Amino acid sequence: VATATLDAGAEFKVRANSDWAINYGDAGAGNGTVTADGANLKIEEAGEYEVRYYFCAQEPYLTVTKR
Repeated sequence: VATATLDAGAEFKVRANSDWAINYGDAGAGNGTVTADGANLKIEEAGEYEVRYYFCAQEPYLTVTKR
């Protein structure tokens, strides 16, 4: 879980071990699923967000909630 203040148009990915060798981005399904080396995730509206990442071997996903 992370909380961050993000600007409109901000982009991000989830990475492990402070290394880009293991990173997850948008899988393109529009439902919060992520995939290894996926596209950047984009923020449409500026604000404070809570990002929760769920690493599931079958289908990792995340939720991004504006606070």
